[in-house]
Amino acid sequence: MKPIQHLALSAVIAIGVAIGLFACGSSDAGKPHDDHRGHDHAAGGTDDHAEPVAAGPSQRIAIPVSVRENLGITFTKAQSRVVEGVLRVPGRFEADAGARQEYPMPLTGAITVLVRPYDPVAVGAPLYRVAGQAWAQLRAQWHEAHSAAEQGDESAKRRRDLLAGTLSQMLGRSIETAQGHTLCDAAELTVHARAAGIVEPELVASGRVLEAHAAVLSVTDPTRIRLRAIALQADLAMFEVGRSARIVPVASSHSESFPASFRLALEADAAHRTVDVIAWLDGDQRPFWARPGVAAQLEVAVAGGDEELAIPVAATIRDGLSTVIFRRDPAQPDTVLRIDGDLGVSDGVWVQVLSGLKEGDEVVTGGIYPLKLGSQGGAAPKGAHVHPDGTVHEGSH
Repeated sequence: MKPIQHLALSAVIAIGVAIGLFACGSSDAGKPHDDHRGHDHAAGGTDDHAEPVAAGPSQRIAIPVSVRENLGITFTKAQSRVVEGVLRVPGRFEADAGARQEYPMPLTGAITVLVRPYDPVAVGAPLYRVAGQAWAQLRAQWHEAHSAAEQGDESAKRRRDLLAGTLSQMLGRSIETAQGHTLCDAAELTVHARAAGIVEPELVASGRVLEAHAAVLSVTDPTRIRLRAIALQADLAMFEVGRSARIVPVASSHSESFPASFRLALEADAAHRTVDVIAWLDGDQRPFWARPGVAAQLEVAVAGGDEELAIPVAATIRDGLSTVIFRRDPAQPDTVLRIDGDLGVSDGVWVQVLSGLKEGDEVVTGGIYPLKLGSQGGAAPKGAHVHPDGTVHEGSH
């Protein structure tokens, strides 16, 4: 006995099991896949399960978690956006100015690194410690100046202030007298993070003796990003300052777009007739997928473009003479409703919705084809039966 290999049939059966179109019966529940007790697979054996089940299109389909995972079902929210008159250019995210913080050796000495590559660090987190003769001499100078300054020696106060300035310059942050005294009480100088971020993979090994100003490590804040898009020079007139723009992901599983501001960059390529466009996400919202190196697209609304309720074209599918949409039931998230789409204009990626949806409604984008097959009331072929684990076998019971 061999499992039926046809892909479309497998998809129909998977959905059919989910929505209860047919099954082997309650007596099969809990039996292992190869347990065929009570099933007559010999040629000529018949029962009620051998015949296909006739059914019309189902308007409500159950999609529990197991079905969503097996069929790769994903959702996208209906949103207001410009569909007509949109110029779309490719790009990729890169670190914005100030996103990267470099941490060199403050003075000559042996280093002990306290973090690992790709560790997240918060502001003030310890990064590494430095010990050696140079630090011991600086500590001695500080304690000498501090003791004399506490007794009213004005020249000692000036020396202490100069030493505080030296510490500030070495550590890249302002060091007050009290902070300097705390630092110089320690046998090792500890360098702390000036900004939050992720430790870059290139860092030195602990135990090495490095000269002052030698590079130790860098920390990059992945949320401080910008998009560098590549546009054709023929479209330069479309990039007037003040036009509405949005950044959208390339991955079909992330279809939400985000408002952005843009300006033309200084870089251009005469050979390829392209020009760089730099865009920044508006506000504080940062999608989790937007990181340096990730591809995205910049959408710029040309003159006359108005925002309309729209969904991705991938959320629609033809079924005979109709275009079908599967809307997630807000009251029952494990259920989708099959509706006939009332659609308007399309730019090939997004399509206008005239009725049947409201902003924020979730529609199926990934796994829509097997949902269509299942909602058609598709049946198992004659002579096939279904086991509780969802597999289909040729032959009757």
